[in-house]
Amino acid sequence: MPAASHGVLIAGAGPTGLTLANALAAYGVPFQIIDQKPGPSSDSKGLALNIASQYGLELLGLGDMLGQAGCRVRRLNVLWQGRRLNPIDFRRLDFPLRSFITQPQATTEAELVAALARQGHAVRWNTRLLEVGQHGEAATASIALPDGSRQQRGYAWVVGCEGKHSLVRESMGAVMNGGDHPMYFALGDFALNYDGPQDEVSYHVHDDGFFILVPIGAGVWRVVVKHDGPVPAQPLQAEEITATVKRHLGEALFGAAPVWMSRAAFYTRTSDRLRQRRLFLAGDAAHLFVPIGGTGMNTGMQDALNLAWKLAHCWHGQAADTLLDTYEHERLAAIRGTASVTDLSLRMIARVERNPAALAELMPSMANRPALRQLPLRHSGLALSYAGSQRWDGGSARPGNRGAGQFCIGLARLYRLLDGAGAPAAAAQVSGQVAAQVPAQLPAQARTGAAVTSAALLAVVRFDAAPDSAGMATLILLQRLRHAYPQALRVLVLLADAGIASLLPSLPVAVHAADAQTLQLSGLAGAGLLLVQPDGVIAYSGGSADGAGLQAVLETHFLAGAAALPAQSHKEAA
Repeated sequence: MPAASHGVLIAGAGPTGLTLANALAAYGVPFQIIDQKPGPSSDSKGLALNIASQYGLELLGLGDMLGQAGCRVRRLNVLWQGRRLNPIDFRRLDFPLRSFITQPQATTEAELVAALARQGHAVRWNTRLLEVGQHGEAATASIALPDGSRQQRGYAWVVGCEGKHSLVRESMGAVMNGGDHPMYFALGDFALNYDGPQDEVSYHVHDDGFFILVPIGAGVWRVVVKHDGPVPAQPLQAEEITATVKRHLGEALFGAAPVWMSRAAFYTRTSDRLRQRRLFLAGDAAHLFVPIGGTGMNTGMQDALNLAWKLAHCWHGQAADTLLDTYEHERLAAIRGTASVTDLSLRMIARVERNPAALAELMPSMANRPALRQLPLRHSGLALSYAGSQRWDGGSARPGNRGAGQFCIGLARLYRLLDGAGAPAAAAQVSGQVAAQVPAQLPAQARTGAAVTSAALLAVVRFDAAPDSAGMATLILLQRLRHAYPQALRVLVLLADAGIASLLPSLPVAVHAADAQTLQLSGLAGAGLLLVQPDGVIAYSGGSADGAGLQAVLETHFLAGAAALPAQSHKEAA
């Protein structure tokens, strides 16, 4: 545990900061979250929670608190010069979550604030970060309090989530690289005389303009229209949004004044770094994207989900500081990839990109069927891959198993098995020779099992037949690792056939004869071994005899014999 006693300071209570705060609360890390605004945002701004973000929040136990009043978007339609191209249909995903949530950003933020309150924490509004520095074993922050007084404290880490004018980024000396595009969006929320499906978004591309219609709940639609040139200085008028749409869909579409309006400049900028010792960047403080497809808000939430569990392990003394270096390494690559894809999307809709090959996969033809099958995955956020970013694939990994750096889309289901929702398979007694090689008893806290919101990594091994000597060695090694890392690692054994249970040694790890859907969602299409992070990303993928490779991954950043997690989460630092 770092010397600073006040845990983490989160500057900024937008979607990124609130996601980080909820995750740290779930993982038992003390924190403060501050924002200079007087209270929660009333702006509509970002709309879409993609499937990857919903999944990450579900793993934190927040799935039931989000999107109750929003729309569930299951299909994206693209109409090019009035011609309907291949839709992106999320119902084709082989995944329990198959829709985006669309709702005003203010609603999403309010839900995250309520989720934080449910965990006993609150945002400190009217509180502004004045200065941040680093001295010895702490980051120091000077804060202006609501009563006008100033407070200076030391924190283990400070995370800047305070947007494009980030003071934390300035203090780090980080530079935002990228450029502007000579165009902008005019956008507004309207009650429309429109009978379009409430679970579909429509992109309309014409030579004389581009616009989007997005359902956001209760008969209200977000209408987004592209304009060329710089953002005008004069106030926005509704006609700037409605004129283009009326030309193509008719005058009667708009029957009432907008509920909300704004403009959004087109730019793409990414920070050249995300970490400087005890200072971190996330969300709009680290990247700014063209406002297409909800990339900005969702990328920021993925920043928070990636960073939170790493801070938790370091705070609780379970991992070395090198684990925090992986945040920048992984997220910078993902951010730059998102910037590239978003920029291409912009070039296509702005008719800057006229190469037919760029549109080929959206064209309705038999030749495009393989590409069409991949579109829902790519646009869901689940296609994220950290492959090559300090993760490993074992040499004997079975083809079809999910690889290192990809999402394990069944982690929530596997947690439920660990926590007793499934029926464990009975195991026979182990022989004396094997029993002598494993610890007789785990520490009490390791035996009780962690909550769904545990920051522990999960080792999952699947056997389709009776394990051979190498498979038995993997089981023994996993048990030893469970003992060595009692709060950093949990172990689950999945059996394709319940009859295998009688052939396994009796070890104090969870063994389950899994149904076909659980096996499919686990990421193991056949026998194999995975190490899954609490954000759902796979850290290691190998064969069922590749336990040594998994051990090497743990030993890279984690500390054997680490202290146990507290029984309950810390409350916000006073």
